Amino acid sequence: MKKVTGKKRVDLYGTLEFPLTHGCAAFIRETNGSSRRTSAVKHFITMPSGLIYIQTKNTHYYLHPPANASTKKGARA
Repeated sequence: MKKVTGKKRVDLYGTLEFPLTHGCAAFIRETNGSSRRTSAVKHFITMPSGLIYIQTKNTHYYLHPPANASTKKGARA
């Protein structure tokens, strides 16, 4: 985790369990099988690479597609 402009940065590998909606929590299924619930989503962008950027009040999430997890050292698919 790194700080980005005063907010925490979290890089994750996985998929969304439900479509993103402004003002609602994001539910993320990580490639290691765990689930994560964020606080209310303030802003999000889906990049052409498949990366999804999610901004909440205190955190910037970078959700990488599961296919990229196996190419990262220490990541589990």
